Amino acid sequence: MPKNPPSLSIATEKICFIVVKAREFDVKDVETDPNDASNATDDSMISVLEDHRDDPVAQEIRGFIAAMNEDEQIDLVALTWLGRGDGTI
Repeated sequence: MPKNPPSLSIATEKICFIVVKAREFDVKDVETDPNDASNATDDSMISVLEDHRDDPVAQEIRGFIAAMNEDEQIDLVALTWLGRGDGTI
């Protein structure tokens, strides 16, 4: 780690929130019944675990990132690249 790591504009809590939501989104399974018209409670809420086009978790992540200022968004992209191993500080 560098002696003087760069300061970030994004709060640690925001990074943690995005990580948790990304993991929540990532565990979704393929949609098994795309034309299901029944009530979700009748199906024991199984559809919550499936990847749907209008997924509320994806919408929440998009909205959260859109509400960030530009510097926070830049830091988030940089952290994503570093986390993937695509770059160094």
